[in-house]
Amino acid sequence: MFHHQTMKCFKNFLYSVDELNNIRLIFAIDDDGKSFWVLAIKVRDKIVSDGITDQGFSMENKGVYVNADKMNELLNEKERIVIDMRNH
Repeated sequence: MFHHQTMKCFKNFLYSVDELNNIRLIFAIDDDGKSFWVLAIKVRDKIVSDGITDQGFSMENKGVYVNADKMNELLNEKERIVIDMRNH
């Protein structure tokens, strides 16, 4: 079980970072050995399981980014076919 002073130091350190200042922290009060004090790190081949096993697949081989004005221009072309694949 962490000592109260250790948690106070940790909180002060977090709050010293501008982006984390006053971030809401939740501490477990009772310690029955099953609280949140255990950190488990699992190493994975991929962050997102996309199911792609093709070794020839490369994220560098992708389309060209277009801004909103260019996208609207492309969508207004009568012969243009657009397939939105952002979600299932």
